[in-house]
Amino acid sequence: MEFLRTDLSDIAVYKPGPRLPELAREFGFDLDTLVEVATNENPYQPLIEVQEVMARVVSGVNRYPDINAYELRSALSEHLGVAVENVWCGAGSSELIRLIALAVGGPGREAVFGWPSFAMYPLCTRYAMMTPVTVPLTAGHRLDPDSLLSAIGSDTVLVYICNPNNPSGTYLASDDVLRLIEGIPERVLVVMDEAYHEYATASDYRGTVREAAERPNLVTLRTFSKVYGMAALRVGYAVGSPETLLQLRKVQSPFTVSSVGQAGAVEALRHQDQIAGRVAENARERDRIHRGLGNLGITQVESQTNYIYFTVGLDSRQTAENFLREGVLLRAYPGDWARVSVGTPQENDRFLAAAAEIVR
Repeated sequence: MEFLRTDLSDIAVYKPGPRLPELAREFGFDLDTLVEVATNENPYQPLIEVQEVMARVVSGVNRYPDINAYELRSALSEHLGVAVENVWCGAGSSELIRLIALAVGGPGREAVFGWPSFAMYPLCTRYAMMTPVTVPLTAGHRLDPDSLLSAIGSDTVLVYICNPNNPSGTYLASDDVLRLIEGIPERVLVVMDEAYHEYATASDYRGTVREAAERPNLVTLRTFSKVYGMAALRVGYAVGSPETLLQLRKVQSPFTVSSVGQAGAVEALRHQDQIAGRVAENARERDRIHRGLGNLGITQVESQTNYIYFTVGLDSRQTAENFLREGVLLRAYPGDWARVSVGTPQENDRFLAAAAEIVR
């Protein structure tokens, strides 16, 4: 088709995996017994208070949502300790990643990011006609600040930093983050992707909202898709300087954050005690999975998120199929590494039991 961009010819349309009912039939499981721990979702529904608020708002969906998401931005302003003007909302942090690339991109420009990391970075770089520059993780599956700085060239306009990193679950300590931010030229926009920020419990981890509110070349992204359990509603936000956010918003379509999502997110922020309880449970279950894998002799990476990166020494596609035959759906990555999300205690029991069968 001559009207299509030829530079995107090698990018495939996103193809989701088989639907759970199909997998259950193929592998002989009842649908209720198939454990889905592949996509880093919160295994629990939104808080009941959030569900009730969203149910009330549904009756008004014949009207467009607030294009400026003012109530949500005000709630985030109070929660984060920044000005309302420092907050920009989008349809999940993934939309904001794409919009930022479009706003700064163009032929002859480069985006730098660690790899492996979030799959949207190379895709959005290509959408924006930029050249992706990937920087390998360290042997410990961590982002390497010095290598990231060395990769920045005269054509670099954008750096994505996923902290904690997806899929490895590793993190950069606060001192390394600040050194990295300060070492990047002011002409380069830094996107600090903190989608898993709330799950990090390490004493030397800290987010970058405060710095983003003050630095014109730093934008910090977070989301309601993970710890708040609102993945299907697509609500994310960015923190940055007002002038930077104003310029980035030029490429955003109107009304991308639904009224239901906005209302749910506002309510969710009011219940930090319950959110803290979910974070604590995730940490306990994450540690239990780590111990279980360790007892089985399975190589893994210490995580600060709601997922764990591991290998049983097989091609990851074979690993995923072996787990699926045990009724557990997880995520395979190129090579021999796979990723399992932290589920409910019962789901984690199933995963560990499956792991024991596979390595026996």
